[in-house]
Amino acid sequence: MADEEDIPPDLARQALSKLGRFRPAVREFVRRVNRIRWLERGGQPEPWDSEVVRIWDVEEAKAVENSRLRPITRAVWDCLESVGRATGRYDRMMAAEEYWIARFDPPEGGPLETYDRHGAQIRSDIVGALREIVLDDIISVRCYREAIEWYEKGHWWCAIAEDGKRVVY
Repeated sequence: MADEEDIPPDLARQALSKLGRFRPAVREFVRRVNRIRWLERGGQPEPWDSEVVRIWDVEEAKAVENSRLRPITRAVWDCLESVGRATGRYDRMMAAEEYWIARFDPPEGGPLETYDRHGAQIRSDIVGALREIVLDDIISVRCYREAIEWYEKGHWWCAIAEDGKRVVY
């Protein structure tokens, strides 16, 4: 993430002007992401625990994520980029990312240690979700948007178990 002083003051307006019909969906998604208070509930018991495999240690969660989820999300990322380029929407995908960068609203007084520890992955998941939005009428992929849904619940999606259950911290 660029420092705030590195972001041109009119970046959001410029990015929105490039988005065309994707403007409402991107704008609403960025508002939604800015309401997430990063992982404030991480590690707390949830009513849906029986539906997932829970990991209670952040270091274990990071290790599992790197070993089992990264290849999946990397493949989805590559696919989204290829489809975006093949359909002429890559510039709109980049505009969606620029709009989010311009409008990014990190929490003040929130769990910044957790955010700093996972910041690069969170940013990548947000950009991936924005790419999914721009391509949603061509290919309906929800990999990165599912990650955002877990953040909204205050948890980290770490992997997919062999039985299809989500592994969650």
